[in-house]
Amino acid sequence: REMLAAVRSGVARHVRAMSAARGPHYPLTKEQIEHFRELGYVRLPAVLSEEEVRAFEAIYQRFLSKEIPVPGLDYGDMSLPVDTPPEDYNMINVMIPRHYYPPMRNSIYEQRLTHITEQIFGSGMVIDYDQILAKKPKRPDAVFSWHQDMGYWWDHPTISTRTATYSLALNDATVENGCLRVIPGTHKAQRLLKHRPLDEATTAEETKTKAMVLQLDSQAEVVHVPAQRGDVTIHDEWIVHGSGGNPSAGWRHTYVLAFRDAAMVAFERQQGFKHSYCDIEALHRLRASKIAQH
Repeated sequence: REMLAAVRSGVARHVRAMSAARGPHYPLTKEQIEHFRELGYVRLPAVLSEEEVRAFEAIYQRFLSKEIPVPGLDYGDMSLPVDTPPEDYNMINVMIPRHYYPPMRNSIYEQRLTHITEQIFGSGMVIDYDQILAKKPKRPDAVFSWHQDMGYWWDHPTISTRTATYSLALNDATVENGCLRVIPGTHKAQRLLKHRPLDEATTAEETKTKAMVLQLDSQAEVVHVPAQRGDVTIHDEWIVHGSGGNPSAGWRHTYVLAFRDAAMVAFERQQGFKHSYCDIEALHRLRASKIAQH
């Protein structure tokens, strides 16, 4: 039995290694595309090899240690008031890192995501923004509240909102350390549910958190989406999702990158919005717009 188990384990590792993408391509199956379209999310195994993850990880750690400088509010914990001292962070968010470190651009990872995006959406999609998300160990409050991404972003009645948001697991993402969780199928209505600021009782605008939250239906089916190191999850812009805290003894390291319709990205930039928390005035206008919708 032990020998059989070892053989099976070895075969599983071999299959996983063989599934790792090579070059700029990552072919999807019809089932993977259908899963994304019907349920609003999908997990893709081994988008990066172990060697590729290690190379990416080195840059990631340089951001966390501040060796690569990031100004103002683009380095912080978006779930806490902006004046929270770094030692009290539950997680570290770094916004638009590829803007602050251009060598990240056009990497083999971005090339593979471009290929994946084209298979799902066709042409006309471009990179909108990226983000580092690092949940500290033993932080059960390192929670991303339930939300839709469209609660944070501009929309326009004549421009497609189509989006693929990719989350790369730089270490295993588990239920224990706060992996992605979703409410499958909630993207289909393409309707923004009522969001409120996480700290709406706070009156001082300059100290507010940057997080929004929606009230989850008590009957909603919650699905956790664990991922192994090198895997990628994709989710739709309208799906209700979030992630739990991290009471585990290890970090959860994730890198987020989103593709959106090129016309929508151009519209966002016209509003002065580039997903940077340093753009205070643009963010205040967006936040007021979203609240006014309800």
